[in-house]
Amino acid sequence: MVDSYDFLQSDQWRLFQEKNGRKSFLVRQGFSRASSLVHLLPFVGRYVYVPHGPVFDVSDPSSLPGFFDELFSCSISCGAGWIRVDPLSQEHLSFLFAYCARLGYSFVRASHDMQPKSVFVVDLNSSQEDLFASMKSKTRYNIRLAQKKGVEIVVSREKKNIDSFCDLVEQTARRKKVRFHSREYYLQMIESFSVEEMVLYSAFFDGQIVASALIVFFDGRATYLHGASSDRYRNVMAPHLLHWKILCDAKERGCSSYDLGGVTIPGDEHTASLAEVTRFKMGFSSSTEPVVYPGTYDIILSPLKYRVYLLLSWLRSFV
Repeated sequence: MVDSYDFLQSDQWRLFQEKNGRKSFLVRQGFSRASSLVHLLPFVGRYVYVPHGPVFDVSDPSSLPGFFDELFSCSISCGAGWIRVDPLSQEHLSFLFAYCARLGYSFVRASHDMQPKSVFVVDLNSSQEDLFASMKSKTRYNIRLAQKKGVEIVVSREKKNIDSFCDLVEQTARRKKVRFHSREYYLQMIESFSVEEMVLYSAFFDGQIVASALIVFFDGRATYLHGASSDRYRNVMAPHLLHWKILCDAKERGCSSYDLGGVTIPGDEHTASLAEVTRFKMGFSSSTEPVVYPGTYDIILSPLKYRVYLLLSWLRSFV
């Protein structure tokens, strides 16, 4: 039984998405929950995305028909051609596959995963001393080096720190030639969560910001949401001390785990670019294996719309 849900299923996240211009709806019956976002694509129209969900108890299937009937009804009412879901486990995946088959809906693997398929989650149910000892020796060395060099960790959502975080994100995007969210997106996101729920950590060296991380504390788990780092002063190992501080704070808050986000696993060619990031994250617990989710799947409500979507996706691959 799943007895909690991810912050992506929270009211705060759904309302933030609405502030950002996206329609949404919530289906909730007892414990079952589907906080759903309506996406709009050119030519194809709408589809519904249920991030890290739907959340439901696979051990009590008799309670679920009404819940799923409402989810399908709301999705059809808003004109969605399919419902995109992130099953939480193999049991959830099997249930959804069988349930959709009974109703006559096709249930297929999505063309890409909306969320990281494999994440690295550190169990915090040990003493701080044991957590430090369980790290890889190189990680412990780098944390001590950052402390010795005088790296300072600031925990603050003051405007100047938010501005510095956004500046650093933009620098990182230019350096790595990748796309990040806009400054307005981050500002709206931060404003949508309380200061206790979304916390900004910044690492400074010699008066300069060199690393930053946006952390969500929700339902007993700390989650690394977004981060950035500078190419300057890489030798002071600021990110190591930054995440050690986050880990310690999460434990003091009573969190049972710290989710450092996506990592690569053997055989996953789509995340090969995460190799360096994976080594960094896995250094924080030498005995922990990544958590692997089933991935993203689509429940097809309109076969015609879905075929058009697949065709357009195929054509875009040649552009």
